[in-house]
Amino acid sequence: MVTLRRVTTALPFHRRLLLFIAILSASTCLSIYSITKYKLSRQVFKLEERSSLNPLYNAHNVFTNINQSINESIFSQQTSSNQVISNQAVLQRFQPRVMRLNGSVVPSVYGNDRKAYQRYVDYLARREEPLPLQKKVVVILTNFRSGSSFFSEFLNQHPDVFYSFEPLIPVSHRDLCNENIGLKRKILSDMAQCIVPTWLHMYSKLPKTLRHVYNRNIESCVRKRFCFAPFTAELCTEEHCVKSSTTTKPFDCWADCGVYNQNLVENTCRRKKMTAIKLIRLCDINVLKELVTVYNLDLKVVHLLRDPRGIANSRHLLSRRLDINQSLRSTCNRQFSNANVGLYEQPDWLKHRYKLFRYEDAASNPFKVAKSLYDFVGLNFTNGIVDWIAEHTGQVIQRNTSESPNINGPVQQIQIQANNNPWGRTRNSKEVFQKWTRRLPFIIVRKIESVCKEAMELAGYIPLTNVQDYRFNKTIQYFTQEFVKDRPVN
Repeated sequence: MVTLRRVTTALPFHRRLLLFIAILSASTCLSIYSITKYKLSRQVFKLEERSSLNPLYNAHNVFTNINQSINESIFSQQTSSNQVISNQAVLQRFQPRVMRLNGSVVPSVYGNDRKAYQRYVDYLARREEPLPLQKKVVVILTNFRSGSSFFSEFLNQHPDVFYSFEPLIPVSHRDLCNENIGLKRKILSDMAQCIVPTWLHMYSKLPKTLRHVYNRNIESCVRKRFCFAPFTAELCTEEHCVKSSTTTKPFDCWADCGVYNQNLVENTCRRKKMTAIKLIRLCDINVLKELVTVYNLDLKVVHLLRDPRGIANSRHLLSRRLDINQSLRSTCNRQFSNANVGLYEQPDWLKHRYKLFRYEDAASNPFKVAKSLYDFVGLNFTNGIVDWIAEHTGQVIQRNTSESPNINGPVQQIQIQANNNPWGRTRNSKEVFQKWTRRLPFIIVRKIESVCKEAMELAGYIPLTNVQDYRFNKTIQYFTQEFVKDRPVN
């Protein structure tokens, strides 16, 4: 304190003033942040307490009451069509409140479309007899920024698959994937059998002192009763998302779809041949063991790897910060340990249930990889899938005019420019998988290779040889055609 006082008194008056203002501003921002976080935590906790004290108070009842209020305010018998349009502001006042309370969303597109709104209310009120639980599940086990959103679309676009995108996010936090293992097992077993979890119940099982950490994640699932619903193809169809006929803007599944009917979603999932779940927040492949030994499910594990140098480049584009020593090292260790279990250790529960894929293979030859994936999980390779791959990768498709696709038949060229959105599922695949060679400095790449040496060797990724080739020869391919499968376990 004495030293700080001597330093400050030695400074000119205007610099002392600037220092005082900076400290005061930082203190104010920190106080505002703490108060906001505390209020948000209390808000979710009060909702949970109210739900537990009164079993009748749940998302459906609150939604029904609010919808009745909206219906009376906007669609009363005395209201003309012009007044309905002018009263859209009333709906907008309700919408954020609903989203903040319990996830019951009334899309704004219904503000001037009474028929669509009524179909939406009827959809929520429908009930069907529950179908038998799903018995076949495919788990896509991968890591953050490993090309999994693109790869998973091979399954999401198949008409016989119900796909779930990251259902573990409500009980996960950042790079920590070893926490809340019991809750993760419960969510996985439910989703594998087409049982949509009660997300507030899952939230109540978290340690009370840490619940504020998960508030933002749980909100993404509670809001519509399904995590990342727009990434599930079935949930953007007319069956589960009532579309307005009066709006002129392009359809947006995020904004234009409301709350999902849990009963109908579960039955849609159970009618499919299988369900597929993508996971980036699961460290240990052995957590999946209970799906086979306890629930007796027909499990297939698709393990997706990517060149760590490509992962590092993709993460750097998002955050402009490259954490090689901690985050990337953890990713490579997960890749190596899980692949080692699946390829070489092969416990009894995992035999004939595991297959490793590389993102680079899927990007350079998506037709071949998709065919291999479908053969492994037991799906047909349809013309619709062939067209989707061509449209979303800029690839040339080859097929006969018959119903069964043949990639060696006459050539039909369909090339559409890929979208470079980093969160998107469309890629000009041949330009993506080695983009890191044009972006990462040689010294950074060498450091990544030293940190991820074991994982790269196992998956067949080739290290750099010299700086001249790396800088001037961009035609070199830094992965083998086939990764080594017969390496003994150390």
